[in-house]
Amino acid sequence: EQNADGGIFQHPPSMPQLLPNDLLPDEAKADPQFIQGHGAMVAINQPILALKYGIIRQGRRYSPQEVYHHTYEVPPGTAQRKLRPETLAGLQQLEELQKKAAEQTIENEARAGSAGAAEKLAGKETTPAEREKLQDAVSRMDDFDFSQFREMMVRDLLNNEEQRKIIRSRCKPIDITSMVVEGVARQEVQIIPGKFWVTFQSCGGDIELALKGLIAEEAKTLDYSVQYYTDKYSMMALTAGIYSVNNNPLPNHLDANDDFDREAFLRKFKKVVKMPLPMLASLGVNYFWFDVDCRKCFVAENVKNG
Repeated sequence: EQNADGGIFQHPPSMPQLLPNDLLPDEAKADPQFIQGHGAMVAINQPILALKYGIIRQGRRYSPQEVYHHTYEVPPGTAQRKLRPETLAGLQQLEELQKKAAEQTIENEARAGSAGAAEKLAGKETTPAEREKLQDAVSRMDDFDFSQFREMMVRDLLNNEEQRKIIRSRCKPIDITSMVVEGVARQEVQIIPGKFWVTFQSCGGDIELALKGLIAEEAKTLDYSVQYYTDKYSMMALTAGIYSVNNNPLPNHLDANDDFDREAFLRKFKKVVKMPLPMLASLGVNYFWFDVDCRKCFVAENVKNG
């Protein structure tokens, strides 16, 4: 009964037909969408929560499914209050905004993890202001910083929404079952179809902790800049996330018990860091997009079952 985006609205939307005396259950008060104030517990005033938690009508509790499908009793001769079209449109717009906010939260969580570190190899997506700054720098080649130019060019070429849509549209959906049952998900990503493709794999918390441990251990013995350790951790995170390139598997960084193997990982890492920098940048941002979609699998299940 959900639309293609997993939302609660139909097209055109089908909203509950509520009565003036219908009340929300007490648990609705804890919902982030609950609006405090006079009449806050009256279901008519907060129909989205009525769909989410059900209603109490004349002392009887009705489930969200009964409310959604209108399969509840209506006292004879009772006038039902229907929402105006503009109200429905406003509610639908609110749901879209909430959906976008949820997706942004997923990306922020992914960016805070190891995949987010790998994304740094390609830099973040450039903003219009950054592009204007770049054009200004190009026009004044006398005091132009070449490293800044190269970084911003890589960002604009690789880490942008247009590239993301093109590449992700070629990928088969990630199977949440493999993550739940086997503890890992793999996905082939055709970056340049027929010429350059990679199979990424999801990583567990043990891998992320192991990588941070390696960096912390090295930082105690070697006096390098913060940028060095940032770049190295980015490449290490990417190493853990690559299963194969152009159908050529990289060495496995796990032992026979599927535990992190330090020496095996370092052998794999040695192969990855020898790849050309433009290739590493492309792999880094594509691994980040893969990780975001892995996280969305779990959020989507939560929404659908909610």
